[in-house]
Amino acid sequence: MENPHLGEAKGADLEGIFIWKFMMHRIEWLIAYRLISEESLKLLLIGTMKTSIETSRGSNR
Repeated sequence: MENPHLGEAKGADLEGIFIWKFMMHRIEWLIAYRLISEESLKLLLIGTMKTSIETSRGSNR
């Protein structure tokens, strides 16, 4: 990733996690990641906004 600070830094319980939102085919997607170093990051989640909300709530839909 050319600019690892491109995503929005989260706080509180999510401190250290960045969220990058983007549109693709008229659908809002997000990527959640944690910076390991300036050269490395750990990918935590890729999904649509709807999928991410359902996953965080524990939905089985």
